[in-house]
Amino acid sequence: ITCWLCVVCGVWWQVYVASVGAGLLRERMSLARECWAHGVSAAFPPQEDPKFKKQLDEALERRVPFMLVVGEEELARREVKVKDMARKEEVSVPRDQVVAELVRRGARVMRGEEEGGWIKALKDGAK
Repeated sequence: ITCWLCVVCGVWWQVYVASVGAGLLRERMSLARECWAHGVSAAFPPQEDPKFKKQLDEALERRVPFMLVVGEEELARREVKVKDMARKEEVSVPRDQVVAELVRRGARVMRGEEEGGWIKALKDGAK
């Protein structure tokens, strides 16, 4: 399970965006796009309905420091679970505060030369 953007650019992921339940690909994509827009590298499984266990295994195998988890209950509450993998902590945060919470917990924000080509590619693609 990989995000093509990360494979192409070789970016180390700060965040793995996962979901519980069916039909949440667009929400995973939206959360990843929000991370990218703020300079936080993220990946998500491109499958429509991946099994949560496989998503968790992928994050653990790649030693991703943070996971975002969304399901039907979180959508209804307009929240996202932020899992700090090293501390083994999980908190629910409002959807519009996800990136701020990641940065508060230590997610690295890429700036300037560190952006490589991936943020530029996203910006160029939006034109």
